[in-house]
Amino acid sequence: MYIASLNTKKDRFDGERIKSTLIYESLLKFTKIFSLINLSKNKVLSVIKLIIVSLFCKHKIDYFVISKDPRGAKIIEKILNLCLVNHKKRIYFEIGPFLYDMLSKKNVNPSLFARNKYVVVEAKSMKKELELFDFKNILVFPNFKRKPSISIEKKNYPKKIVKLIYLSRIEEQKGIYELVDAVKVVNEIDVKYELDIYGMFMSKSDETRLLDEIKGRNDISYKGKLDMSQDSSYGIISKYDLHVFPTWYDEGFPGTLIDFFFVGVPTISSSFLRSRDILSNEDSFIYKQHNKDDLIKNLKYIYENQDLISKKGAKTFELGNLYTSVSFDAFIKELIYG
Repeated sequence: MYIASLNTKKDRFDGERIKSTLIYESLLKFTKIFSLINLSKNKVLSVIKLIIVSLFCKHKIDYFVISKDPRGAKIIEKILNLCLVNHKKRIYFEIGPFLYDMLSKKNVNPSLFARNKYVVVEAKSMKKELELFDFKNILVFPNFKRKPSISIEKKNYPKKIVKLIYLSRIEEQKGIYELVDAVKVVNEIDVKYELDIYGMFMSKSDETRLLDEIKGRNDISYKGKLDMSQDSSYGIISKYDLHVFPTWYDEGFPGTLIDFFFVGVPTISSSFLRSRDILSNEDSFIYKQHNKDDLIKNLKYIYENQDLISKKGAKTFELGNLYTSVSFDAFIKELIYG
């Protein structure tokens, strides 16, 4: 049984759905899915189906595989407990970094997850955190994506105007407004950067706020949403010089970083909690999280030292080979049959 929220025609842009869909595609290559519980569809009917199948067909199912944010996984695990599903049949892929926070705040009993056959996390630091709660079942496999087939054009530096791209949810906690303010400051005298913003608005107020803040500007534009399941979207992002990831969240392993690994576009990122597990000074630019002045300082430095964009871009492209769906296929095969 596979329990997750998968991509739909309307909802296919958030990290959880993207990763859960990729896990599903990999599972299909090596297993027979007895039952799919797709929580992107009617949640009430999905939960009823989960209960019925877990109660009456659990003897036919070798593994109950869960791919959810821990807050949703907590509910699923409790349902499986009520249905007397053996913990050793459960494999949980943690989406995001929040299980440790829930355990620290005593919002969940460690035994709810610690007795599972496996809990798969996205970073070594996440494994160490869960081991503080006596977890013995942790495996680490970083986030991954299907590698696109595209040609990448070489860029020449220095440029008069460097092109920035933001590709993430549009909400304050993702740092988008801090980024907009920083670009305005750096471009105050003359335009050094052009910023294109891609992503889905998390609320109507976010849409109103962003469009108001960039209204009438030629250096900052909102470009809509990008479907990264399409190779053509990788062709679009490959044209940019620098990806900006200004998040205020702790984050797990953001899939959008992998998108830019694949096209060799380096990232300037805030120092979010897991950033050291993923990025380094060899391949990326790191500034102090939630610190607009440090972001401005780094943008000015990068503009004056554009040769670093090429150097870090080459290192970034090398990282792409570490986070492919092909690697995950091998991991899944070993997980199920090893």
